[in-house]
Amino acid sequence: MGWHWNLNRNQTDLLITLRRFADPDLPQLRRWFGHEAVRKRISAPDANWLTHIRSDNVTCYTICDVTGAMIGFIQVDKDGADDLWFDMIIAPWMQNKGIGTKALQQLCAQTKSTALCATVEPDNAASIRCLIKSGFMADSAPDTDGFRIYRKTAP
Repeated sequence: MGWHWNLNRNQTDLLITLRRFADPDLPQLRRWFGHEAVRKRISAPDANWLTHIRSDNVTCYTICDVTGAMIGFIQVDKDGADDLWFDMIIAPWMQNKGIGTKALQQLCAQTKSTALCATVEPDNAASIRCLIKSGFMADSAPDTDGFRIYRKTAP
């Protein structure tokens, strides 16, 4: 079962679906790593990653357009404290269209945890805008790797 909502952009409605990631989605995800913008921000999927995402503490989602084409990916990891940490990738040709913000807002609405958290490189302006639009707040100090931690706590 997926979640559906309309994204109103440039006077056209684009239906976005968030569904569970499946093995047939993997080749498309791997192709995105041919783009510098994706490679720069996140590690490419490998055998260790596949083992990790199949564990009980990880849930992955595919963001699809109205045709069912994969246009994004979200990985959510549960830590021991009931917090959820996520990574999100939007297909290179679909970036900066508000899709990440809509997907993240839907994820937040569906998530039952104390907090949803992400680490972001300080120069990743698009991701920071997406997080802020979705109600995330930056922690006061970066982590030990220099990444900013953004967090949204449950009401």
